[in-house]
Amino acid sequence: TDIFFRLLPDFDMRMQLKKSENINLTYRMQTQFTDVNNLARGLVLNGYNSLFSGNEALENAVSHNINLAYFSFNMFNYTNVFANINYSKRIDQIRSLTDFESVIRTSTLFNSPFADESLSASGRFQRRFGKLQATLRGTLSYQKFNQFIQGQQSVNENYNQSYRAGFRTNFRKAPNVEINYDYTISDNDQGATRNKFFTNAPSIEFDALIWNAFTFRTDYSYNSLSDED
Repeated sequence: TDIFFRLLPDFDMRMQLKKSENINLTYRMQTQFTDVNNLARGLVLNGYNSLFSGNEALENAVSHNINLAYFSFNMFNYTNVFANINYSKRIDQIRSLTDFESVIRTSTLFNSPFADESLSASGRFQRRFGKLQATLRGTLSYQKFNQFIQGQQSVNENYNQSYRAGFRTNFRKAPNVEINYDYTISDNDQGATRNKFFTNAPSIEFDALIWNAFTFRTDYSYNSLSDED
């Protein structure tokens, strides 16, 4: 029997700046339980060369999550603005510890003393100019993950950036065309190795209403992936 007490606060604030403009701030603390099989002592034969042993001293992990969001919509010029920031931190994460001896792999679980973190921010601006609608969007993200192999800690860090610019017509009966251009940067740092890739992706979509009963739609996209060289 394992009995414990933990206070897990939640916080939610909503600020109404105007009728169609608001800011939301939330905070949440959570505890994460592991599977009971991971606490059991003894060996589990997962394969002819793979052994697993439980750890009865495992503690529950704790996570913190903070989110800040902004939204605004203007009915007069059809301007739509949205922004969001999210941060999470996970403490005492249950991680796998793997040892290799010849072809035999033995693994167990433990509470990592290193926190895993993630941070993301995104924003979108959209406005209509007569029958033309313009959209700008961007996303930034960062992730930090701790991994353990042969008793050695390695830190994996991922940085990602994504941007989009697009235009679309808004005719009720005439055919509509949407043109987008996406640009993405992906940066993966594993300590000993680091890879960085760039993606350019223009696309076009066409749709038309036929006889007020059928919609014909077709699209084309082109993706170009390259590294730093």
